[in-house]
Amino acid sequence: NRHRSVSSIMSEIHECVARHGIANFLFRSELFTQNERWVSELCQAIIDSGLKISWACNSRVDTVSPKMLNLMKQAGCWIMAFGVESGDQFTLDRLDKRARVADSLKAIELVRAAGIKSSVYLLIGLPWDTKETIEQQAIFAQKLDPDLLEVFYPYPFPGTPLYDQAVKAGLLAANDFSGDAYSDPVMPTEHLSIAELKGLRKEILRRFYVRPRIIIRTLARVKSFKEFINYAHVGAAQLRSIMTA
Repeated sequence: NRHRSVSSIMSEIHECVARHGIANFLFRSELFTQNERWVSELCQAIIDSGLKISWACNSRVDTVSPKMLNLMKQAGCWIMAFGVESGDQFTLDRLDKRARVADSLKAIELVRAAGIKSSVYLLIGLPWDTKETIEQQAIFAQKLDPDLLEVFYPYPFPGTPLYDQAVKAGLLAANDFSGDAYSDPVMPTEHLSIAELKGLRKEILRRFYVRPRIIIRTLARVKSFKEFINYAHVGAAQLRSIMTA
C-alpha cells in the first residue's frame, strides 16, 4: 500500500497547530502500523519538531513491536484501536483474519507496557453464533482487558463469503441492506434472533464496564476535576445505554 510522505504529513500537522490551534489528531488509516519503518520515521519527525500533540490510530494485533510502540508513545500516541473481532481461533480463521488469538493478547500487553491505551472491537452475530459462542466473547473481553471495548455486528457486503453464506442460510434477503451497519444487527444468526443479539451485546458491555477493576483504573488516571466531570458524563451515558432493557 502507498503511504503519504512524512514531510507532507508534518506540513499538514504544522498548519493545523499554527493556524487552527489543533493539538489532537486521528490518523485515519485502517492499518497505521503496517510499515514499521514509515511509522518510525513519522514519529521521529514529530519528536524532532518539538510539537506537543496527541494522536490516535488503528492497528492490527500482529503489526506492533515494543520498539515501535515506545517511539509512538514519545511522539504523542495515546490510544490505539484494534479490530480483534473474536477470541475464537475457528472464527478468526473462518473470517480469514490471518491472526492468532495469542497475537491479540500479546498486542494489548505490549500497548499497555508502552503506556498507550487500547480500544478493542469484538464481533457478534455471525451466522454460526450461539449463546455459548457469544458467552466466550464476553469471557475473552475480560481476559483481554483493554481500556475501551466496543461490540459490533457483522455487515455482510455483497460479493463476500459472509454475504453468500447469510443469503444461502436464509438469514438475509438478497440485496437487503436495511438497518444501521455495525450498530444494529441486519440479520439474525442460525440460532439467535435480532432481539437476542441486542440483549447479548448489552450484557457483554455491562459485564465488562461494571467491574471495580475498570472503574478504579479509570479514576486513577484522572488528572483534574474537569477530566473527572468528563469521565462522569461519558460513564453515565454508557451506563444508561447498557443497563436499559
